[in-house]
Amino acid sequence: MQNLKEIFQKAHGYKEIVSKQRYMVNFFKNDEIPMVIFSYVWTNEQATKRVRELNKKAKSIIETTFMQYFSEYFTQMECSKPEPNRDLDFDDFRDFYFSYYKNVHIHGIEIYETDQYLQGMEICYLVDGDYSKYALHHTIRRQKLGKGRGLANSSSTSSLVQGNFKPIGGGKDSTSGAPGGISILEKSLFKKSSIYFQRDEYIVGLKVTGKKYLHYMEIKTNHGNFLTSGTIQKDDNHCEFDIPKDHKVIAFSGLLEVMFNECRILDLSIVTKETEQDCDQAIKSLTYKDMINSSSQLFNVIKSEMCENIKRIKAIKLYPGTLLDKKIRSNKADCVGGIQITYELKSGGEFVDGLTDLRCLNKELPAKSIEIKDNEYITMIYGTGTDYIKTLCIKTNFYRRVKMGSTKDEQPGLGKQLSRSSSEQFDLVGLKGDQFSINLPAGAKVIAFSGTADDYLRSISAYYKI
Repeated sequence: MQNLKEIFQKAHGYKEIVSKQRYMVNFFKNDEIPMVIFSYVWTNEQATKRVRELNKKAKSIIETTFMQYFSEYFTQMECSKPEPNRDLDFDDFRDFYFSYYKNVHIHGIEIYETDQYLQGMEICYLVDGDYSKYALHHTIRRQKLGKGRGLANSSSTSSLVQGNFKPIGGGKDSTSGAPGGISILEKSLFKKSSIYFQRDEYIVGLKVTGKKYLHYMEIKTNHGNFLTSGTIQKDDNHCEFDIPKDHKVIAFSGLLEVMFNECRILDLSIVTKETEQDCDQAIKSLTYKDMINSSSQLFNVIKSEMCENIKRIKAIKLYPGTLLDKKIRSNKADCVGGIQITYELKSGGEFVDGLTDLRCLNKELPAKSIEIKDNEYITMIYGTGTDYIKTLCIKTNFYRRVKMGSTKDEQPGLGKQLSRSSSEQFDLVGLKGDQFSINLPAGAKVIAFSGTADDYLRSISAYYKI
């Protein structure tokens, strides 16, 4: 048992958490304990099925060998899709633990765009000259074309194509996947710009333009090479990131808004360091939103240093909000003006997280709160909203709830409908254009929240255990 404990502690020293757009991978690198543990943040059905298969294979090993002795290292936790806006934040410096390395070199960058927006980035990092880490921050949109028939339909996929078209269903003469034996071709609905760096080449200049979303990006290297992607549009904000002298860019971070079959870059920032310094001396730049004096905020205790200390949710407070273009304020809330989550720590103390300083906050109206008891937990989260959260309701297993926001557009009987199974919840809410529900599986217990905001609360998601 003592030898097993020493081996496990050694493996734990190599633990890494790699957070990508579609899933999160927790793995141990050790010759004596080859083990991979997958947990998805959110993804498509095919990838979800594959992740569950991998989990199933590893589950028996974990339970029989380690779970009963080292349960604190194996928190089985999943995250819901953000609602109503699918905002996903990424921070490659944090998610790849670059601060523990001596040097990080950007080996290649691919930027995806349409005629209007920058849709995402794919970055290859070379860490300490030994191995690569890939960051995929995009959703690729395609259209299917039948020969001689023009546009057939649209779809979204995560695979890349070579050139402009790619056969589907077996190649040129294939009849599978197309009615009447007609071959189907995929045409990319995006443009891709790429740049690859030599060993002594790095980014020394970065310019972007945009409004709510980024429209254009220009990268300059110390070798005088350039990469441009996107189109500068009328009345765009023009921003240049501050890269100190003798510094190089080693990582990117930002925020994506993921739509039905595409995504757009909402915000972007960079991490730089002196060429001869270690990565723990790196500094982070202002964000694009900071430079144009536009609000962009997020909260996520799971991705903070406090994650290991969280015991449970102790209280939730929802704040009233008002529409910014409204001339006369009413005595009722028009939207959710903020959220505050109080967590109980394992040490007995408290930690407060959330967003309570939004521009839409109505300080003239009282907030509403709920105290969560020791044996009580959150089981249901739903509301209304499209561009921002109009109404938010949070319920517990004790059938208690806290609710805030506009009620004039709420569907009658929504709360009763949501008391059914989780699969029915999503379908019922989807019948109305601006209603949403956090799709939690049966038996799920919410243990933490995350969210994004600009002037309004844009999205909320839940971390849960089953």
